[in-house]
Amino acid sequence: MIEFERLKESHLDLVLQWRTSSFVTRYMYTDIQPDRGRHQAWFESVSQSDTDLYWVAAIDAVPVGVLSLSDIHAVHKRAVFGYYIGEEKYRIYGGILPLYLYNHVFSNLSLNKLTAEVMEGNDKVVKLNTFHGFRMVGTRKDHVIKHGKSHDVHLMELLKSDWEKKSSLFKKYTAPFC
Repeated sequence: MIEFERLKESHLDLVLQWRTSSFVTRYMYTDIQPDRGRHQAWFESVSQSDTDLYWVAAIDAVPVGVLSLSDIHAVHKRAVFGYYIGEEKYRIYGGILPLYLYNHVFSNLSLNKLTAEVMEGNDKVVKLNTFHGFRMVGTRKDHVIKHGKSHDVHLMELLKSDWEKKSSLFKKYTAPFC
């Protein structure tokens, strides 16, 4: 059973542990310090935001990762999509969890487009996003400097109309986003 619960304060220690692990941060723009106070401030900011939504995904009641929408724009019906699996032994679900969010976003939130930014080297996510119906719309050259090295960032987008062409394959992936 897969469940999605809005990020809450009781999740913060686990999410901070995930977010500071090398397994997760290798494809993130930033590496953060394991600073609970800063993490608390981030949580308070996104919790009060009208343009950010974060959920913790759980499989059989075991929290495994985070899915997010940021820069939600109600007028233009778009948002930036992101996610990570924090528990390494649940990596296999990395290709499945986003399907639930796509169905939720396009059916319940009435958005028309999701965008994604994928750091170079994260070829599995580019391939997965393409399989899910995303298309590559560009590359920002030398966009992120991490550990003294410049990295390109691939820009991808998924339109509701393109998802609907794929969704018959994935329509069973629905769950409440509480």
